[in-house]
Amino acid sequence: MNATPVGTAPDVEASPMAGCRLDGGTVYDLVYNPTETALLRAARASGCRTIDGLDMLVGQAAAQFAWWVGRPAPVGMMRAAAARRVADASPAGGAGRAG
Repeated sequence: MNATPVGTAPDVEASPMAGCRLDGGTVYDLVYNPTETALLRAARASGCRTIDGLDMLVGQAAAQFAWWVGRPAPVGMMRAAAARRVADASPAGGAGRAG
């Protein structure tokens, strides 16, 4: 699990595990901009299951929404909006987005 900002835009080619062997387990990168980080690309190429940081971002926002507003958050709408915002901020306009 990467819980550091390493790999966050604009330094998108940085990886906290550069040069390290990934063993085929699960790699969770909490970075959400970009969603497809250098760490996740390397992990996938090594046969690892990968999880990007967008779900954590949306999960935190949904919990805060529910706490402040007192009703469940529109999680699907929030995830779509966050994904659009990250894609729009990407130099490639969203190219490389993990699916």
